[in-house]
Amino acid sequence: MAQDDGRYIFVHACPGSTAEDIHALRDTERQITRKTFARKLGPDQWGWIQRHLGYDKNLPISQADWQIPYFKGRYRGVPAVFLVWSAFEYIFTLDGELGPSASG
Repeated sequence: MAQDDGRYIFVHACPGSTAEDIHALRDTERQITRKTFARKLGPDQWGWIQRHLGYDKNLPISQADWQIPYFKGRYRGVPAVFLVWSAFEYIFTLDGELGPSASG
């Protein structure tokens, strides 16, 4: 298990971010598996994002939306993982940290 597993905390969905920050994030992206993404979030954040997006134990994200892409990259200079759901990036950073915005 990686030392950063379970330490990623939700910080933004793309409507709450700037275009410059999202473009910078997408420039660093590398696709990861759902399993890796869930492990990076830990059970609390993984459960929260599923509930937030309308999934539950009877209809988990893994069965309902198998085509959702998961990524890792850097958001505002900080290690991040994110998923893209309905064309929105849901971004989680290591320990919830945020560096300076690319937009100044």
